[in-house]
Amino acid sequence: MKTESEADMELDSLRQEVYDITREIIRLAAKRRDVAIKIGKIKTDASLPLNDIRVEDELLKMVIDESNKNSLDPQSGIWILSLLLRQAKESQRREQNVETPTAIMTIAKNLEEKGKKLVRLDVGETNFEPPTSAVNAAIESMHSQKTHYTVARGIPELIESIKRYIQRRYSFNARDDQIVATPGGRFAIYSALAYLLRKGGSCVIIDPSWPAYKQMVEHLGGRIIIVSTELEEEWEPSIEKVKEAIKPDTRALFLNYPCNPTGKVISKKKFEEIVKVASERKVTVISDEIYSTYSNVEVPSVLEYELTNWLYIGSFSKAWAMTGFRLGFAVGNPELIKEMVNFMSLAMTSLPEFLQYSAIAALSSEKEVERNAIEMKSRIERACEELDRIKSIKYYKPDGGIYVFPRVPEQITDFSRRLLEEKGVTVVPGISFGNYPNFFRISLGNSEETIVDGIRKMGELLR
Repeated sequence: MKTESEADMELDSLRQEVYDITREIIRLAAKRRDVAIKIGKIKTDASLPLNDIRVEDELLKMVIDESNKNSLDPQSGIWILSLLLRQAKESQRREQNVETPTAIMTIAKNLEEKGKKLVRLDVGETNFEPPTSAVNAAIESMHSQKTHYTVARGIPELIESIKRYIQRRYSFNARDDQIVATPGGRFAIYSALAYLLRKGGSCVIIDPSWPAYKQMVEHLGGRIIIVSTELEEEWEPSIEKVKEAIKPDTRALFLNYPCNPTGKVISKKKFEEIVKVASERKVTVISDEIYSTYSNVEVPSVLEYELTNWLYIGSFSKAWAMTGFRLGFAVGNPELIKEMVNFMSLAMTSLPEFLQYSAIAALSSEKEVERNAIEMKSRIERACEELDRIKSIKYYKPDGGIYVFPRVPEQITDFSRRLLEEKGVTVVPGISFGNYPNFFRISLGNSEETIVDGIRKMGELLR
């Protein structure tokens, strides 16, 4: 048995070894960053994309092999790789000087501040009014002193209302432990990813896609694996590409139909093929279905399939026109929902009590939802009629949603800037949604008159 003095000497020696190893790790991380910056500069000069999935896959395979050889949990190796890749990409992006869609929106804001009237076709919300019952419920609840903390999951009355809505719409009988009410659909997605990516890993995203998916994955240190779709293929994802995109470290796969920005809705058969592949690979399917009430075709739902790892995202922002209320909900497998409830408790404590009663009232306001859907269908038809008059524009007629995603025969940053400065029309450039430098998104959230005016101004510019 060692004496106390011998034990102290051995501990001091081992601690010095840990100190030296840690210092060497930091030195090597800095060296790796410097090499990554050089790689990024070469790619930028050659107009090559910064992300190279082939190289990342080779690194991932090496890390897993080395982890196994050295009796290190491969998940720990993946986590370390995620940190290194994140550092490399952040360093490379700092070296770039690229005009972003935000720059164009800044111009729009400056013009408005100077008094210029703009035709806003960029904002991703509708001009519909929220249900009167939802507004009244919030006011009455505040007068009734329903202004206190609640349980993080959501008050029992709201959870019960969500259960009834899900059962009525999808014939899915959800349990309490499968539901959480959240401050918007965005927070639901982020809280799920915070759990799924806690040890690093990748997520599969089908482009064009809502930019926030990638932003959230990157913010949490995850890798992004893109499955690109094309206009010529009617934005249909290839099942083979989906299979190839799922890697050993893949934690989640995003589905969003009707799609933001294309308005595409895939068939039930294709949806089923994708969720089956994800299920077999033990990948969580995150199905963002917030635009599903705005559809002219049948929309498949993750709630229609028996999966182990899955998450349905709902929101009051679109169907009920309650963007400023910041209300959403998620339905999923109990383990994931439990972690999301814990995250909700940590980050928010709970939703405002009076807003939860507003959500309950909204879930019974079916007439308003139907009215909004009919109006949006009319806007889609009218927008497409106007776009058809512009011969140089190509697009896929939306199956649903609240957007159109046309292509023009020039770089979109140039076109969107000219459209703004010469015609006073704002759109979102396609590079916000993936590698689509000739596309732009038109929001149909404004009045039909405004939409027609904006598209006709586009036509004047493209003559």
